Amino acid sequence: MRSVLVNWINGIHRSFHLSPETLYLAISIVDRVLSRESVEKNQLQLLGATAIFVASKYEEVFYPDIKDFVIICDNLYTKREILQMEIRILKVTDFELSGPSPLYFLRRGSKAAHADSRVHMMGKFFCELSVIDYQCAQWVPSLIAATSLFVALKLNNDENYVSNSQKQLAADSLDTSIWTPTIEHYTGYTINDVRKHAGILCRLIISSETSKHQVIFFVFKTSHQFFLFFTHSQNCRKKYLSSKCMNISNLSPNSMRIIKKLAIE
Repeated sequence: MRSVLVNWINGIHRSFHLSPETLYLAISIVDRVLSRESVEKNQLQLLGATAIFVASKYEEVFYPDIKDFVIICDNLYTKREILQMEIRILKVTDFELSGPSPLYFLRRGSKAAHADSRVHMMGKFFCELSVIDYQCAQWVPSLIAATSLFVALKLNNDENYVSNSQKQLAADSLDTSIWTPTIEHYTGYTINDVRKHAGILCRLIISSETSKHQVIFFVFKTSHQFFLFFTHSQNCRKKYLSSKCMNISNLSPNSMRIIKKLAIE
């Protein structure tokens, strides 16, 4: 159910062309509320809409009007209900909305690694892809960023690396050359830390490629209407297939081979 809600939030985020920080904050708000209070199933959509409304007011210079959220919910909820949920969110979080997103740590790590724009964009893709998975959702933002950066650097370096006969022998030295002491210092994670979590992230990437949910719709059901959405991973992949995002989610066969290898390590 969380993945359905995250997907719907992502859809709203894309519709309003909001900043990436707004998406991460909205999901963080939802997770914090659900961890502290029980929310009825028919109120989840209201929670999601209100969370991104609150997040956009916090992060954006010009945020969508509350009427836009009423419309995007197809008038299932009134303006008053959204405001009541906003009050509930603020009480549950004790007005503590601020917090770093994985992007802050990814930017720091990318600079330390002297990563080019393609590697940084790939890291952003992996960070955003991770939010659908509950296991990754329990990671701190700095760990999500460090793991995403490691996998992105690994793919970038292995694309034109030595021949197959040499790869096995040089695997450990290659990882060490990728994850330099400078990167370790600025991210706060050792090569063993990121290797351990890279397998989980890579299995998520593989599942997003092969999951049956890429061709099946999730459903939000109310007493009167059905709401159909693609999974978040599909929305995320479509977003990063754009030329603006360098078609980064269109992973090459060689990249997938590397990801599959990391997934079983």
